[in-house]
Amino acid sequence: MKIDWSKIIKESFLFSIKPRIWLPYLLLDVFCISAMLLTIFYNISQISVAMSTQSITMLIKYLWPALFILIIWILTRLWIDGSVIYQSFKPKDFSKSWKYSFKKYPSMFSASMIIVVLTLVFGLIPYIGWIINIIISLIFFFTLQAIIVKNKGYFEGLSDSYNIFKKKWLFVLVMYVLILIIALGITIVFSIPITAILMNIFSPNMTIVSLLLLIKEQLPLILISGVILILGIDISKAFSLKAQTEFYLKLTKNFESKIRK
Repeated sequence: MKIDWSKIIKESFLFSIKPRIWLPYLLLDVFCISAMLLTIFYNISQISVAMSTQSITMLIKYLWPALFILIIWILTRLWIDGSVIYQSFKPKDFSKSWKYSFKKYPSMFSASMIIVVLTLVFGLIPYIGWIINIIISLIFFFTLQAIIVKNKGYFEGLSDSYNIFKKKWLFVLVMYVLILIIALGITIVFSIPITAILMNIFSPNMTIVSLLLLIKEQLPLILISGVILILGIDISKAFSLKAQTEFYLKLTKNFESKIRK
């Protein structure tokens, strides 16, 4: 079965720039990042003391609110991921996508946890751990798509993604690299404003006091450019999920047609 790569990339990009797709990500990210920074800045003196004295207990005591927000942030983003994947193949069912993603959340969470554990364990292997982690990413690249699109459980979703990789590993590798490059390109474009501002602020001979004063003066621009960067990251995430879903649909359709024959 011939796959029109350029069409999928174009449709994925147009999908990702729709406000209803990236806005939930943006609102969540801005809220959680702001809340985390506020909790850290509020306890900055105590955190500095804990770091200087190497007191792990004290450090955890003042960092746990930020860590709690981080966990909620990650878990909520997974729910949004499911909704975006659902909208990728059923774009008109916006409200239903959230209900369906919530329904499939236990499977998505279980599969994600298994992948995270495998990544952490194999990542500890010296020299080759990062290579194994890339392979794990490729093997389970379509796990969430299988869970959402095909209504599979967490184990079936992992198995489905593995079977695709086993049969089409080179295709998955090329697709993985292509999506990664385009997603990074989108992020880089949106990072230009904050990069330009930070380059103008920092200088080799600058003292901490002068640096803080400059940041205070440029704070509105830094905040705006920071939101622009977050928007770029969210658009690249939506693009990746849409492209993965489209390729998954094409591949599974191809496999199913071969089985029928």
